[in-house]
Amino acid sequence: MPGPSSMRRAASGCRTVHNPADIRGRQAPGKLRFAKATYKEMVAAYRQSVLTAFSEVEDNLAAQTLLANQYPRKRRPGRRAKTARNCIINTATASLLSRSSNR
Repeated sequence: MPGPSSMRRAASGCRTVHNPADIRGRQAPGKLRFAKATYKEMVAAYRQSVLTAFSEVEDNLAAQTLLANQYPRKRRPGRRAKTARNCIINTATASLLSRSSNR
């Protein structure tokens, strides 16, 4: 009569049947290495995204400062043009008023 071990071999179709706890024990170090590698990749990706965000903020602040410094310079010619136009209008108005009062 066959013993219990031969019955296990016949039922599984394999020569030996491994204890599931033994298989899990051998897989644990591999899974742990994989989890650590995945974690390190995620940290590296996060670190890169933070560095990219800081770089973009720095670039935008520099651009804003540059534009803020240029704004008063660009307004000066406009103010001068308005002042010149107002002087011309005032001179013309004064001239018209003085002609009309002389008649």
